[in-house]
Amino acid sequence: RMDGLFGPGRAVPGTDLDATMAEADGVINATTIGMTGHRAGSCVPAGLFRPDMWVADCVYLPVETQLILDGKAAGCRTLTGVAMVMEQAVEAFRIFTDVEPDAEYAYQAIDQLLGAKTQR
Repeated sequence: RMDGLFGPGRAVPGTDLDATMAEADGVINATTIGMTGHRAGSCVPAGLFRPDMWVADCVYLPVETQLILDGKAAGCRTLTGVAMVMEQAVEAFRIFTDVEPDAEYAYQAIDQLLGAKTQR
């Protein structure tokens, strides 16, 4: 599916983490690793990040997971799971109520709660 969206070979599975990370432009964690109440830590050893990479985590609790902290420490661009969970909430509200939610208001509320502007 990713090949269809981004072109052949842009998203490839790997079996050797060191070799895969050496070739990767970025990392997405779509597991519960690092989420409060689940397995602590990160799915990628900190030493494998490079400053030219991007790091995205679907985990939203805590906002800054070990993966995000390690990526930031290495100079990577990072994206936390907050925007993902906000977009899911907005869409769920739309589906359940048949009312168009005010997504900007929701983002303003979460920004106020977190004390920072949510990356989108």
